[in-house]
Amino acid sequence: MAIIPTQTQTTITRAQTTITLAEEEREVKKQAQAKAGRAKRQTRDEAHHVLVRAANIQMIRNMPETDATLTKRPERKGGIVVEDDMRAPFTLQDYVKVGADFRPGMNRHGNCCDCLYLVDCNVTGSSEGTPDDPKFVLKKLFEHHIFQKLDGLVATGGQYEVYIPVIQGDNAGPHAEKEYFNWCKAQCEQRGWHWEPQVPQMPHMNNLDLSVFPCMSRRHCAAARERGGLHVLKQDGIWDAAEDVWRTLPCIGRGERFCWKQDREWHSL
Repeated sequence: MAIIPTQTQTTITRAQTTITLAEEEREVKKQAQAKAGRAKRQTRDEAHHVLVRAANIQMIRNMPETDATLTKRPERKGGIVVEDDMRAPFTLQDYVKVGADFRPGMNRHGNCCDCLYLVDCNVTGSSEGTPDDPKFVLKKLFEHHIFQKLDGLVATGGQYEVYIPVIQGDNAGPHAEKEYFNWCKAQCEQRGWHWEPQVPQMPHMNNLDLSVFPCMSRRHCAAARERGGLHVLKQDGIWDAAEDVWRTLPCIGRGERFCWKQDREWHSL
């Protein structure tokens, strides 16, 4: 004997079908959100070593290393100094673009989950640090940016095809790290280039030599505290403090003038 469903039974069946479809939609949406979250976390893990505060990014933009491509020693009136932009490929504009998509829900530091944000970090030779303690790795900067750009400059048909790069660091702590140093030296040897860490007094390549740079750094820290206490200064405040220090170290001014004269002499040859 067949049972004819009543109106009440039909309504319940339709309601159950609606609930089932809603659950499926929620599950699909949940999986899509999880996939997007994994993609964001992967992007964050790849980029967090390069995301530093504005002052550090400005410093990285003006890194003096590999700014010289020489055929001979400049003190012997040979070669040419190449002033080229060797900045890190990830800039503040990229950060603003990547970090524009914020999600609700902030942690106790005011940062959104799975979103990129600026952090303070130390410069290291090869140590990548951790997500909780990120580092700016010089090895990755050279591997993925500087060496590639130099390869293009001296390649066949490049702007400096006949030149041999001579890369001279200033023997600061991260530059002297064994793994980073050996890797950079091996990369240069493979290309027929020269990796020559400079001596403390080498004004034709690094005006802020090892005797001036630590002094300037310490005085800048003191000047910054006079202006902003223990708070992090904005970019203008950082540069104002640097200008104050520059004016109190006359040897820097003399060195800059010497570098300018040397540059004029080399370009007049």
